[in-house]
Amino acid sequence: MTPLNGTSPTATSSPLSPVSRRGAELPTPTRWRSALAISLVVAALCLFDGNLDGNEAGKLALARQAVDPGWIPGDWYLNDSQGYQWLFQQLSGRVVGWLGFGPGSLLLRLLGYGLWGWALAGFTVPLGLPPALAALAAGLFSLQQGVVAAEWMVGSAEPKTFAYAALLLAYTAWRQRRWWPCGLYSGLACSFHLLVGGFGVLSLAGLTLLRAGWRWRRPSLAPWTWGFLLAALPALLAVVEQLLGGAAHRRSPPGGACRRRAGSTWCCAIPTTCCPAAGRRATGPGWG
Repeated sequence: MTPLNGTSPTATSSPLSPVSRRGAELPTPTRWRSALAISLVVAALCLFDGNLDGNEAGKLALARQAVDPGWIPGDWYLNDSQGYQWLFQQLSGRVVGWLGFGPGSLLLRLLGYGLWGWALAGFTVPLGLPPALAALAAGLFSLQQGVVAAEWMVGSAEPKTFAYAALLLAYTAWRQRRWWPCGLYSGLACSFHLLVGGFGVLSLAGLTLLRAGWRWRRPSLAPWTWGFLLAALPALLAVVEQLLGGAAHRRSPPGGACRRRAGSTWCCAIPTTCCPAAGRRATGPGWG
């Protein structure tokens, strides 16, 4: 018997609707196909573009030294802590230590492309874009990503690719009002790249205020906050360490805390805020 609205009780669900199993939402095949198509196109355009060139080589070297302090232990740059990118260092440092820098960078790029493609498919599927058009859009975007300052979202094996992917997942969860995953992905974006995640969280907060004004409900804010704090903990601890280290350095008298270490003069008792050159202070690690 057909209901009054004309639909059959046994009608199949739309291909854009999520498939439920035991109360959990499973990704639809359309999203998998879109993510695969996007990842393949991005890989074809970016995989062999500037391998181990520029910032990628520095980030992977820092990651290798972070997980293996015995690797080139005397290099002052590699011993300059960048704990605010701890999550990326733990992942990429083990990959390049296992495979080497060349193959490791390629594998990390593919992992980043896959995660970014899956996150972007979370936008293209609800818009009704088929996989071919989604891949075409991603390919056109990959050719010219930045508007100013040569900024980019996906490309080399760097923290930005993973941070932007996590941020796209956070926006998808925000649109679906899934506050715990939204906070978790926002925190992961900050742990991969503090600036990308930080500006992304500010954008989410602005969108929320524009949509709901000051009628933001505490039951929605609490799960987002707990998810964010859990996933962003490595970055938050690194920021606190940087702030406390800078304060301790400012309190130390000039020349009073210098000491000798392995034939070099450290200008204070905190090596992460000083350079191994007599009487000179380092500018500290960059945030890029």
